[in-house]
Amino acid sequence: MASASVRERLAFTSLCAYGATALANAEAHRELTRANTELDRIASRDPLTGLANRHRFFNIAAEEVARAHRYQRSLSVIVADLDEFKQVNDTYGHAAGDTALQVAALCLAQCLRATDLGARFGGEEFIAIMPETDLDGAAQVAERFRELLARTEIQHNETSFPITVSIGVATWVPGETGIEAAIERADVALYRVKRSGRNAVAVEASVS
Repeated sequence: MASASVRERLAFTSLCAYGATALANAEAHRELTRANTELDRIASRDPLTGLANRHRFFNIAAEEVARAHRYQRSLSVIVADLDEFKQVNDTYGHAAGDTALQVAALCLAQCLRATDLGARFGGEEFIAIMPETDLDGAAQVAERFRELLARTEIQHNETSFPITVSIGVATWVPGETGIEAAIERADVALYRVKRSGRNAVAVEASVS
């Protein structure tokens, strides 16, 4: 029969082994959590600009529409499209076009609040949703973005060139179940700008 001291050593050894296993499991859980967080970040971001991607935009927009409906708050969107972007690619190359997209994304992000969400909507198009912001407030943000980008030279290698943006602004209407109708109205305003000369901001027509 083992002596008391032997039993104590065995118990201590078992306790140490259990503790080491628990620590290893905890570290593995932390690593898994970090990995999942990074995967979520990658899956929700546009890899070129670092802005939210289209999928994340619509997920957040659904939450913001529900919140605006619940608390009867304003909610607005801006849709922005870089002007003559194909010409940029044709003249300076696609790498320069990528740089222009990155600069535009940075300019947009600088004009938004922490509570807003900017996203790359596809190609050279950007979108932003602004909680608790009415049409006038969203138009002011859009104009700041337009002005900032217009005075920012795009630098790529030894090449420097300007780029401008056309922007449509719309607001969510209480009773609408999603943000899609507001985006459509912002698109209509955007294409008014495109038809009338570009590099400007237009707000949606009155919504009855």
